[in-house]
Amino acid sequence: MADGSYITQAQVIALFGSERELASLTNDTATGVVNTEALDDAIQWGEGVINSYVAVRHLTPVDVSTDTSLAAYLRRIAGCLAEYKLRIRKPPVDPSTQERYDQTIATLASLAAGEIALPGAETPAAPTSQNPLASFSYGNRTLPSVSNRIFSRGTSGRL
Repeated sequence: MADGSYITQAQVIALFGSERELASLTNDTATGVVNTEALDDAIQWGEGVINSYVAVRHLTPVDVSTDTSLAAYLRRIAGCLAEYKLRIRKPPVDPSTQERYDQTIATLASLAAGEIALPGAETPAAPTSQNPLASFSYGNRTLPSVSNRIFSRGTSGRL
């Protein structure tokens, strides 16, 4: 039984309220037992979706070990995404689940766009150079800067 960074399998089971419903969504053989591989796949998929949006502005996976409100926030998002992933295994998805999923994706898009913040999440370090064309050295060789170019648009003709 593997757990994710934001939600555990036990927390997803608690979200559903009963293992019976979760077993019906995860197990294709109707044994009444939760298929933990399918559940883990749903958790990992949801966390991948979260990280793909959050990574635009923050380091991922987000460290939730020191901030309980951040952990709870991301757990709710991960739970919603995991539920959606499990429910699409056996369509149709009920309208309330689809609406929660759509709202969750809209929230993640707002996070990525900087319209809402993710307090407590670590942001990447600022680059040390503001010049994307700064000179580069490797070993004992220094590559020429832009001003020392041999070829340019003006000298290359119509290559």
